[in-house]
Amino acid sequence: MATRGKLILLEGISGSGKTTLAHELVEHLKAQGIRVRFESEPTKGVIGKGIRKLIEGKKFTELQVFNFSRYIVQVMLHMLLHEDALSKPLKRRAYRFKEALEEILNKMRAGEKLSELEYQLLYIADRLLHLTRVIIPALTRGEWVVLDRYDLSTYAYGVAHGLKMKDLYEWHKAALTEHYLAPDVTFYIDVPASVAVERLKRSGKAIDRFETLASLKRVGMAYEHAILMRRKEGDRAFTECVDGVRAKHAVLKELKRLIGRYRMFWK
Repeated sequence: MATRGKLILLEGISGSGKTTLAHELVEHLKAQGIRVRFESEPTKGVIGKGIRKLIEGKKFTELQVFNFSRYIVQVMLHMLLHEDALSKPLKRRAYRFKEALEEILNKMRAGEKLSELEYQLLYIADRLLHLTRVIIPALTRGEWVVLDRYDLSTYAYGVAHGLKMKDLYEWHKAALTEHYLAPDVTFYIDVPASVAVERLKRSGKAIDRFETLASLKRVGMAYEHAILMRRKEGDRAFTECVDGVRAKHAVLKELKRLIGRYRMFWK
């Protein structure tokens, strides 16, 4: 039976360089003889692509909404099949989650704007399919997964835009149930919002509503809160804050060093 793989998470505000670093880390691990794959959230699946489209303010055709709804139904069915393991309060929240998903579909059909909570619930729905169909099976086969964004992003961006972290945590527990997987280690790439914005401008990337200077400042502060929350939980203690202002090769060197140290620990 294959030894379970490791889940390596990279987090950080937009413009922190985490995506580039994640790809570089994958190549480094491959060179070490490790079977490893790169994954990111939101995913490239139907829900993940739909989230990006909604953020960009694009309209959905009737056929696109129908296709999107098929995957939302799969999320709701999965929740229904696993809700027996939940406490009564979480069962009530799971019921509200499914109601919210139905309301999201109604808004998409009508071309209406989603609330901040509805956006974050879609991220969690996308995460549920990602975990159950891709990440957990890969780890079970003994593969390592380097993941660009996960639950910390939902906490940080949600809190920065008016939501409560405790509520977001409960939404995760209600939807993901026993599939709410803790990373083996999280690397938070720490970059000031001002530096991140300059990097985004130089990249030529279209700046969305989450990537303004004011928004990224709030997100950075919310990340600090989320990391503190995670460190209070015994199974989520391994979070490393890495200075991302330095040149890419210097940051990557530190990531390699830290991974080497954790590999010794994991043995």
